[in-house]
Amino acid sequence: MKRLTIKTILIVVLAFGMTTFANAQFSIGGKIGMNLANVSGSDKPDEVKMKMRMAYGIVANYGISDMFSLLGEVNISGKGFGIKDYTETNEGVRLDYENMRSANTYLTIPILAKATFGNSTKFFALAGPYFGFLMSAKFKGDYSISSDMYPELNDSNSVNEDAKDAYNGFDFGLTVGGGAIFPITDALDITADVRYNMGFSNIADDDDTKLHNSVIGINAGVVYKFNK
Repeated sequence: MKRLTIKTILIVVLAFGMTTFANAQFSIGGKIGMNLANVSGSDKPDEVKMKMRMAYGIVANYGISDMFSLLGEVNISGKGFGIKDYTETNEGVRLDYENMRSANTYLTIPILAKATFGNSTKFFALAGPYFGFLMSAKFKGDYSISSDMYPELNDSNSVNEDAKDAYNGFDFGLTVGGGAIFPITDALDITADVRYNMGFSNIADDDDTKLHNSVIGINAGVVYKFNK
């Protein structure tokens, strides 16, 4: 009798799970966007400014109900910061720095709760944690040296140095945002959203320096809906 009861419960649970999955809305697609990247923190230099970087990835959305869903992504995300152009003068030698920036690239995995509203064109809000893994970091820019007193020093050149050792390999933070869904066919949607990614972990590989990624993301994507 006990074996029969356990068997019956397992059959009911399995049938319920299969029915739930069959009725769930699942979609997958791709996205591309632009990051307005910067850093925050108590040790952020005054010369730091926002820098535009690219982002792209794949998305998967699992519908729990008509309103709520879970959104998971795997993205290649450009982060970092720019440095305002500046000039240094020392003993008759002038150094001009232009377009200096730290160009960092992360593999980011956000796991987001998503609430959707509306009928035809839909609107959504999303929030959740993201996990980032540093793939590369470059310090880039241009500089020129000019001097009337020492004309032999006059020169201009570019900097493109590996800076990965200056950063921690892991980044963790919170993503919040919202956007819209535009139906193209019964199975195909175009999406657009704006997000703010607020880093919690220290990205500097130096306990005495506190810096956090701070990124505004503007994205567009195409998704295909299963079980429509």
